[in-house]
Amino acid sequence: MKIRRFPYITVFTVIPVVANLIAVAASFVLNDYVYLDEERETFRKFTVAVPWAMWVFNALPFPAVMLAVYSYLWPLFRELRRFDGTPLSDRAASRLLNAPLVISALGMAGWVLGTSLSISLQVYYIRNVQFHGMLVTITNALCLGGITFVFSYYALDYVNRRVVILRFLGSRSLSEIPGVFRPSVTMRFFIFYFSVAVLPVLMVTQMLARSALAASGTLTPPVLLFPLAALFVGTVLSWLLARAFEQPLVEMKTAVQGIQQGSLEPQLTATSTDELGHLAEGINHMAQGLREKEFMKETFGKVVAPAVRDHLLKGNLQLGGEMRVATVLFCDLRGFTALSEKLTPAQVVEMLNVHFDTMSRCIEGEGGLINKFIGDAIMAIYNVPLPYADHASRAYRSALRMLESLSAMNASFAARSLPPLKIGIGLHTGEVLAGNIGSASRLEYTVIGDTVNVASRIEGLCKETGLPLLISEATAAQMQQDTQLEVIGEFPIRGREKPIRIYTAGKTG
Repeated sequence: MKIRRFPYITVFTVIPVVANLIAVAASFVLNDYVYLDEERETFRKFTVAVPWAMWVFNALPFPAVMLAVYSYLWPLFRELRRFDGTPLSDRAASRLLNAPLVISALGMAGWVLGTSLSISLQVYYIRNVQFHGMLVTITNALCLGGITFVFSYYALDYVNRRVVILRFLGSRSLSEIPGVFRPSVTMRFFIFYFSVAVLPVLMVTQMLARSALAASGTLTPPVLLFPLAALFVGTVLSWLLARAFEQPLVEMKTAVQGIQQGSLEPQLTATSTDELGHLAEGINHMAQGLREKEFMKETFGKVVAPAVRDHLLKGNLQLGGEMRVATVLFCDLRGFTALSEKLTPAQVVEMLNVHFDTMSRCIEGEGGLINKFIGDAIMAIYNVPLPYADHASRAYRSALRMLESLSAMNASFAARSLPPLKIGIGLHTGEVLAGNIGSASRLEYTVIGDTVNVASRIEGLCKETGLPLLISEATAAQMQQDTQLEVIGEFPIRGREKPIRIYTAGKTG
């Protein structure tokens, strides 16, 4: 698939360059309003005495910053150059997500570097640099660097959100990418507050200070106290506003993570009537809905087998079916009707529940599907609906586990003065019609066909042979070759013209 190229290098280069040009243009205006005439004259004499200094602190920071930007983004550029739709590496993805913050910070660092060089050279060559001049230079650099930072950050963040992330990371979970700076809501509020309040106040304060010094030679307290008080109040209000947004968002994030991990009991309290309050209530309602759906799913899984439940919940609700080769297991209790006449109803129900629970674990442990309970009998199928190549061997192993579990179960019955149970198990393999049988308003997932009938009649032969497990020749043929089986003989089966060879579990040792 051909991917249309995106001018990523141009975007990540032009935006910081434009941001610096805006700051440079602002510096020409600010310099006229923040520096005293004698300070400007002193600086002019310095540039005449040391002409190369202008190139050092004006030109050197820019290539240094751009080199740092390209060094940081090089792993990203290298992958984007050959991007063909395959996911970016974690390293490149993190550089892409971090680009707005890193590039903006480096742009501001360039102004700090240039100012540091300027003050250092002036102190070294002039030695009598006034404190006010240095303070103005530092404050002015912070303002111009702040302009660079703000413009770069918001422009790059906008491009990242609207274009770059969608194009190159649209299928990725951004929260799972390692090495990404994750600025909090509070930090984003303060970046905005710095943009619309701190920068303008600093600039206006410099202008007021310059006017006061030019007029009277001294600074009156209100010139500095009023801006500082305004910044303090603004900082407190911004923090309170940020916390009002961040705290409920963090609680919602924790609640959503808990829901992802299966905890459906979030107790979010809506404390506002805005979108955050509605979102908190929505998460609570969503969790309640998920709890109800999970309860229905679990209840549904108790009425039908979990494999059938999942099969139906995937949308397989249409009537009809498909022909599949499957192994059918029938298990029936021997003489339980006569036995139940000697027991109380509570004892009968208790023994049946223990029996069904024990046998079900043996069947489901090998991937079998308990299709139905017929009185005190169990019908299970293998290779439907989930496919298993070794379905015959799985059914055989289930039968052996059922017989082993029967001994332990009877021992527990004996300890409670209850009679032992006896079972017969029949296995047969063949084609069945598997699917949804019934009406449009009520259906049942089951299997039908001659294979089911034969498996039931083979189980009935257990009474005749006195053996607890009988296996048809068709099932034996599909089992592993090293399975030890013993031939019992050939038996006529009602509905079949020819008798069927029957096996039982072979004796070991």
